[in-house]
Amino acid sequence: MDVGSLAGPARKSMNRRLFPTCQLFGAAMLVLLSCFVSLSSDMTATVQAEEIDNAPARAFNAAAALQNAGLHARAVEKWKDFIARYPNDPKLGQAHYFLGACALRQQRFADAVALFESVLQKWPDFPQADKAQYNLAMGRYELAMAAPTADPAQFQLAANEFQKVTAKFPTSELVDESLFYQADCLFTAGKLAEAVPLYQSLITQHAASSRAARAYYDLGIAQQELSQPDAAAKTFEAFLAKAEYAQHELAGEVRLRWAICLHEQQQLDAAAEQFDKTSQLTDFPLASYAAFRLGQTRSEQQRYEDAAKLLQDLPRRFPDSEYRNAALKTAGQCYFLADKPREAINVLTPVANSGNAEIAAEAAYWLGRSQVKLKQPDQAVASLEAAIGKFAATPFIMYLQFARIDALYELPQRRGETPPLYEAFLQQHPEHPLAEQAAYRASLSAFGEKQYVKARQLAQAYLAKPERQTTAVAPELLYIAAESCLLELTESTDVATAAAPRAEAARQYRELVAKFPEHTRVPASQLRIGWCLTAAEKPQDTINHLRSALDKLDKEQQLPEAQLLIGRAHAKLQQHREAITALNAALAANANWSRIDEVLSLLAQS
Repeated sequence: MDVGSLAGPARKSMNRRLFPTCQLFGAAMLVLLSCFVSLSSDMTATVQAEEIDNAPARAFNAAAALQNAGLHARAVEKWKDFIARYPNDPKLGQAHYFLGACALRQQRFADAVALFESVLQKWPDFPQADKAQYNLAMGRYELAMAAPTADPAQFQLAANEFQKVTAKFPTSELVDESLFYQADCLFTAGKLAEAVPLYQSLITQHAASSRAARAYYDLGIAQQELSQPDAAAKTFEAFLAKAEYAQHELAGEVRLRWAICLHEQQQLDAAAEQFDKTSQLTDFPLASYAAFRLGQTRSEQQRYEDAAKLLQDLPRRFPDSEYRNAALKTAGQCYFLADKPREAINVLTPVANSGNAEIAAEAAYWLGRSQVKLKQPDQAVASLEAAIGKFAATPFIMYLQFARIDALYELPQRRGETPPLYEAFLQQHPEHPLAEQAAYRASLSAFGEKQYVKARQLAQAYLAKPERQTTAVAPELLYIAAESCLLELTESTDVATAAAPRAEAARQYRELVAKFPEHTRVPASQLRIGWCLTAAEKPQDTINHLRSALDKLDKEQQLPEAQLLIGRAHAKLQQHREAITALNAALAANANWSRIDEVLSLLAQS
């Protein structure tokens, strides 16, 4: 299991709001009833006449009462009856409006959309036009939400309707709600860049809105998904800076997302601080995930022992955490990297036998490597072979196979088996992340077995592709290939035959120096180039090359050898004074050099 791939929390689902129509119904009914109360009790005829004349009002109030009581099905019948019986009543627009509200409550969203559209078209001066437009938009939104699969076009339609509320009714109490849902529609439609300024408008222009906190949250997530961790971090930080949001239900997740954004920006200390704080939140469902990420972050800071202890402690703090085995596996890896293989083995052994195959496979890999580090390669081979049989179907199988070859290499009696095993791994998995290591190990193990021709061929074959010539192992392979060219030569090789391998070796040393000037093999390569020039009997070239490299050579071994070669070159050119100077420099560099007798002998001759 690749612990680095563990995702952050998913965006919380939106709590959708229908406009509170019951409050409107109550207000409407009170206004109508006041008309009846104002009539005089002694005006019987008038009352009777009014009651006859107010039959539409009674029908309207009856429908409103049913709707206020939540009896929407019966209210629908009454509203339809009112509309049919009183087509010219001044409250006909309101009847259509409330019928649309019932449709929303009954989740007949298409009917609701048609009714609210009718209200806005037929009664352009409708007193509650902003609410009608809002509920029309909400009907569109609910239709989009109810679809079996998300259709961006449907969410765009809803967004367009919410936008009309803010454009046509800028002073409406529903502007903040409309901004929020318009942004949410665009977010769901995948138009995150268009949603961002809407969330920002809501935050800045309607700071007191009940939707402001959620707008901060969604804005931050949109910025995260737009690969803007810096902007997202600032948004989440602003949320947490507000005292009124301290106990908000989203505060824990916002802090966790802030930590994730800081981590993405490689602000590891700051990220660790926020992961730590989040992990300590009581009853926060993602606290164990935060603790896990804290351990990972400490590992990335190369504070391996600290990371291991934090991760090892996670199961104690969170016994039911889904990250338990992943944390222990990573703890074992960190103990390995902290050069504490015994502790790694103790942590990894039970995880390697756990139920999660992917985590167990990776734990088995680190267990085998820890056993090798503890000088137990035979146990490592046994552990890895058992894991290969058990986890053959997991994506980690190739890592286990590679680790087994490495363990075999550490067994002197079986080391000879490894060159063809590394080579076979490379041939079978040429695009695997371990392929370049396989190429290096194949060449190195052949070199170690004194199979110099094979070592050179393997190195050169891998480097034949241009895209491989800048990989991490390229300088090592160049060096092995060059060394192999020289070691292929024997004392019986004649001068003419030796010229080509030496020239090829020099070419590869020069390529290493040119392409990887800061690599640790450069000083040795510079010295080897000088040796090849000496063998090719090019004394002036030898002098020129080695003098340019003197300041980069190791004084204990490389510098005296370079001065010896320079001295010999000067002697070859009959430049005895310069030869003596170079040879004295070799003595000054290291009088106890293992080949100092050669220096003294040449000095005597000069």
